[in-house]
Amino acid sequence: MEKRIAVILLSIISLVTSINVGAQEEVLFKIYAEELNVIRSNRQSYFYSAYGIIDETVPEAAKLRDAVDRDLDEFGASLDEYLAARSIVSINPEYHKFIFAHRLPDKDELALFNKYVSAELNTIPSPLDGSIPTPSLPKAERENRVKMKAESTDPVTGGKMWTFANGIKVIYKKAGLKGRFNYGLVIKGGENVFVGDMLEYFDVGKMKWYDFRRLLDLDGIIMKPEVSTADLRITGSAPTEALQDLLQSISLLAAQGRLNPEGFDLYKKKESILLKKTDLDANIDSLLRRNYDYSQYRFKSHLTDNLRGRAQEYYEKQFARFNDGVIVFIGDLDEKELCNTLEKNLGAFPTGKNYYVRPSIQYELRTGSSVHMVYDSYLSPGVNIALSLINPVSADAYIALDFLKVIVEKELHTEVRTNVELFPQERMTMIIRFGDKGNPSAALTECRAAITKLLETPITDDQLSLYKSYLMDQYNVRKSSPDWMIKNAFYRYSQGKDFMGKYEEKIRKLTNASFSNLLRLLNEGSRVEYIVLKKD
Repeated sequence: MEKRIAVILLSIISLVTSINVGAQEEVLFKIYAEELNVIRSNRQSYFYSAYGIIDETVPEAAKLRDAVDRDLDEFGASLDEYLAARSIVSINPEYHKFIFAHRLPDKDELALFNKYVSAELNTIPSPLDGSIPTPSLPKAERENRVKMKAESTDPVTGGKMWTFANGIKVIYKKAGLKGRFNYGLVIKGGENVFVGDMLEYFDVGKMKWYDFRRLLDLDGIIMKPEVSTADLRITGSAPTEALQDLLQSISLLAAQGRLNPEGFDLYKKKESILLKKTDLDANIDSLLRRNYDYSQYRFKSHLTDNLRGRAQEYYEKQFARFNDGVIVFIGDLDEKELCNTLEKNLGAFPTGKNYYVRPSIQYELRTGSSVHMVYDSYLSPGVNIALSLINPVSADAYIALDFLKVIVEKELHTEVRTNVELFPQERMTMIIRFGDKGNPSAALTECRAAITKLLETPITDDQLSLYKSYLMDQYNVRKSSPDWMIKNAFYRYSQGKDFMGKYEEKIRKLTNASFSNLLRLLNEGSRVEYIVLKKD
């Protein structure tokens, strides 16, 4: 943007807000740039969806992007768009205090933002003329109030647990950034991982799926569905004032949602393109357990035509029993207002008398060790050693795995990823990545020796104390994170596990044996050594 325009704009803002222009210029324009990116991205996403574009490199996609920039340049953002973008950007701690300390009346702030947009964008006319409608939610059925009948303390978050007359359980905790809250919904019962994505392609009543997603964007509501073999999870965040719209959106999605056939075809084509890129963890997992149909990873062979019918049937069953799980709200919400809003809305959330019983699904990890060498243009060259074990995952074992991860990272100076799977069988996996060392054979020998040394050489008391302190700090930071609290609430109320209870005591009790015994068990379990070489 031209410096002259920047100075004029900052001068206007300084007159209204008494901001120290010199000190605040950088953060102000970072905020405006991120808000502009949110608005552009949302508009582009809408057009890609509405026009059925799956590849951003095609000329039609470029025309759509030009149309979006041209329209923003000429007419600016709408108030709804701007407020939604501002709400999302305010999640960033770097910007949070600035946004709330220097707020103008919304319309004045929008006018200044649009001046920035006009100066920032230098567009040329595009032959494509597209207008974006402002959708509205379909009418909900008449209000059906349901009373909160019991209250207790939730041991995971430390917040309140409310049980309503229809059996729906809600956790509430006051926390987080001003003006926004995080939320999560889990319902027991799983399906194919691709089915989770398909909720984004559901029409709601007569509203097309892309208009429904646009509506959420305008409200500043982030909604991310995810399906595993264990359950359905919907997580995200929203502005405090959008609570009613969020609840109404979920209830209408449950009551009137239907998977759009064209949306399903669009998703399938787009996902097929994405699956051409190698997923390292997916490849390794397919070697650890061959011919397994319920993986949390994505494989093209599982993206079948019958998923459309399966997805519709799955969501109909899930959305018929909101009482078979829990809903979590953490953030800037008034307790009394939240409870009253829930009592007015949860009656529209269907509940059932029967609870989901998870089926018994057995599989076997391959025994022993295997070596695989691949040439790939996507993956970074290096040696990856995966260790996996089917074993009960207690809270002590969960923390021991985190402790092992810290020790391996620090002692071997390498990257480590761990994964805990609770259904269909309890399983722990650790993947140790060693960088490119040139000669693959020599590199593999060196990596094996490093793991053996770690198994045979005890950690000194000083190192042990240091690593325990590091892990304790990690847990202390995590426990105040809304996302972490929601994740652990899901563990407890969907899968019956409490991994955070008394974690301080469990970390203090960790010893050399805690990590060495677990590393030995993993090393004696299923092992895949996966060497990646650069494809010319």
